[in-house]
Amino acid sequence: MENAATASPSELVFARLGKDLSTTSSTVAAAEIILNAADELIGWEASYLILYDPAQGGRPRPLLTIDTVNSERRFEYDAVPEKPSENMLKAIREDGFLSLYENAFEIAPSLSFGDRTQRTLSQLFVPVRSGERTIGVLSIQSYSWHAYDNHSLEMLKNLSNHCAGAVEESDLSEAGTLYELSTGEKVKREIKVTVSVGVAMCDVTCRNIDILMDHADRAMYSVKNTGRNRINVWKSGE
Repeated sequence: MENAATASPSELVFARLGKDLSTTSSTVAAAEIILNAADELIGWEASYLILYDPAQGGRPRPLLTIDTVNSERRFEYDAVPEKPSENMLKAIREDGFLSLYENAFEIAPSLSFGDRTQRTLSQLFVPVRSGERTIGVLSIQSYSWHAYDNHSLEMLKNLSNHCAGAVEESDLSEAGTLYELSTGEKVKREIKVTVSVGVAMCDVTCRNIDILMDHADRAMYSVKNTGRNRINVWKSGE
């Protein structure tokens, strides 16, 4: 195999992503890993990952919102909107969308975060889905005109699909732990074991071992996000 330096930047990001997510059981830490990956793949000035299940309703649960203020990243962990925004609901209905604005627009303070003197001019919204279940929305935003295109949208969708299973597992684990701490009762966890297997062949697209592992990871996460309990062989473009 050739040296890792021949791999594309996006291939290296995805190759590292699965390893980074596997080292944490914290949903907030997972959110930061995912948003950092989105920054490397596409770039943003503001971003968020919010947990919201439309089947259950209720208030959204922001894991993390990040804004860029005076060239520094500002992290917020307690931005809690009373209801999902129209953009969140649209992302869920339409399986993600791209918005480009020619002029700045006003937005209600309850639906914004970070530096409110800055105005979003380009934004992407995609749902975070684990199998058939929507568990949240991922958004990245730029203060520049025409910062994103349809390729950016597809890249963010791929990132969301790649990470949804890890976010869901961390969230379920934290919910069980919180219940145990608040009640003193042990959560009865029914352990159901399924096997999701990703297979990748070492062909001309595998320029190094990290890329080969990334292909296998992508195949596995594709299984986890589409029903689980089967084997999937990686195909180019997956």
